[in-house]
Amino acid sequence: MDYKQAGVDIHKAEHWVDYIKDCLATNNANLLSKVGDYAGIYKINDSTAIAATTDGVGTKIKLAMDAGIHNGIGQDLVAMNVNDLLCVGATPLFFLDYIAHGKIDETIKKEIFVSIVKACSEARMLLLGGETAQMSDFYDNGKYDLAGFAVGLVHPNKIITGNKIKPGDVILGLPSTGPHSNGYTLIRKLFDTKEKGSIQKLLTPTRIYVKEIINIINDLQDKVHGIAHITGSGFRNLFRLTEYGMDITLREIPEIFQEIKRRADIDYTTMFETFNMGWGMVVIVEEGTVLDKEFSVIGRINESSNIHINFGTEKVLLTRN
Repeated sequence: MDYKQAGVDIHKAEHWVDYIKDCLATNNANLLSKVGDYAGIYKINDSTAIAATTDGVGTKIKLAMDAGIHNGIGQDLVAMNVNDLLCVGATPLFFLDYIAHGKIDETIKKEIFVSIVKACSEARMLLLGGETAQMSDFYDNGKYDLAGFAVGLVHPNKIITGNKIKPGDVILGLPSTGPHSNGYTLIRKLFDTKEKGSIQKLLTPTRIYVKEIINIINDLQDKVHGIAHITGSGFRNLFRLTEYGMDITLREIPEIFQEIKRRADIDYTTMFETFNMGWGMVVIVEEGTVLDKEFSVIGRINESSNIHINFGTEKVLLTRN
């Protein structure tokens, strides 16, 4: 069973983005982003622009509800938003949350909210406000959903777009803590909630990368040419940064992804188009840059238009089509 058979078609989702682009074409001079960017950016004046993102947690919430483990799901919500915000070079400012639920135990609701508050603190954001909607006619007892909105600031001349990327640039990676918040429509069909060890690993919260990304932006300035948050569509996210291709070499694939592959009986190409495969954030920097020890060199930009991934004896080719 692959991701499409489980119920999610990533290629159809990419076509939907193309449709949105056609509907939202605009010549507003204050709009500094385009559809498909990690964050929307609106220019306030010559020195200030607002960057904003919105996201949810997806069906990882259903796994949390089925397993009765809710203490990390708020971090997933914050991380999915703030990590996208970082990709354009924005400094996080504040966050808003939306919680919708049926009849739910107050202890669970507090557990979710506390995890959001803690994650905002780690992400260096103020939890500015939010909304809680009790919708018993819509959600069954014990069921809930989450959405979030993150806002940051970026100088209009320092927005990271990927347009400076060129062959020879170095590709850096920051490790993930697991599947983060993607691929769970498939994952839930492969694991039983009675498998406590595996479920705990799968519910490990999405890593928040604010400290590492803000530090490398401050240290390297315009030598940072592109940043990608590896979320839905896996390594296909890298196509969003540049028309150039990439050569990526990984030493190993974390065991949780190997186990997903074994149970789903799918190939590595599908795995890399679905999951982060152990790398939650990718940063592309100028060739010859002195690198921080927090990051690992995982590849280089090449002249082609495709992504070549090597690990062990395995070779994976991701194409733009």
